[in-house]
Amino acid sequence: MKWVRDVPTPTKTWHELKIIIKANTVDAFLNGKHFLTHQLAEPVSGKIGVWSKADSHMYIDDYRVVSDWVAP
Repeated sequence: MKWVRDVPTPTKTWHELKIIIKANTVDAFLNGKHFLTHQLAEPVSGKIGVWSKADSHMYIDDYRVVSDWVAP
């Protein structure tokens, strides 16, 4: 997708990451601040995963996937 650099993420503190996907548009927020808008080649379908660099330590709490999609 895209790299977002120089984002302030102090260690030993919780951060809120929010991703909103609508059709082929991805918006990413960290601690309430918008950091990324990306246009995908096609709408998302399939699985959702969480990844971190090999030398990172992550704790995940309150992981939710919410859909407001309604079948036609």
